[in-house]
Amino acid sequence: EEGSAKKCGWSTMAGRVSVWASVAGATVAVVASVAGWLAARKRVELLEAQVAALKSSVAGGLAEGYFLNFARYVARDVAKLSGGAPRFYVVVPQGPAHRWELETPITEGLREAVAAGRAAPHALSDPASGTARPRHVHRLVTAASDDVLFDVPTTLQVLHANARDAGNDAATLDAELDRFVARLEHRVDADPDAKPVVRIVRVPADDPVAGLAAALARG
Repeated sequence: EEGSAKKCGWSTMAGRVSVWASVAGATVAVVASVAGWLAARKRVELLEAQVAALKSSVAGGLAEGYFLNFARYVARDVAKLSGGAPRFYVVVPQGPAHRWELETPITEGLREAVAAGRAAPHALSDPASGTARPRHVHRLVTAASDDVLFDVPTTLQVLHANARDAGNDAATLDAELDRFVARLEHRVDADPDAKPVVRIVRVPADDPVAGLAAALARG
């Protein structure tokens, strides 16, 4: 037909696909179409990888269990405390120093902080009342204050163990911690008792208690 391309074809070079035609403007349109197809294919592959990662993830379930079985009850207990605007900090260790050599890095870190006098065990609710068993958290001990209550979820050690079994895979661990925090934040925001009280703080993995103290000092 009059005005149609007289010559056209395709070639590959350095991993690129080139489609050309002799009519002005046709080359741009065809190449843009191929580029769009390649970009769409990459997006699909990325989504498939993300779906596969979510299917194998246990972080969401751990966050649900932590909130439903522990954090929401702690939030209610903390809200009953007198004075000021009480806060309960959920501390999530994250970063390059994951202490791979330890089987239970969070438990060990808390034990070290208590031994050094930087944290102290604290029981919420009155065990003598017979209405509820006490919920055990920790109290931050600093020169400025000793009334900050916090918990470093030991359930996160499941994520640590999975990543360690995968060859000390820090990227996988950080991705799982992101999913844990996202699910926990969703639960906290949707709960009228927890939202005013619970704060989630992400700190360096080498010393979570020191990380919390530093975060609070920065305001």
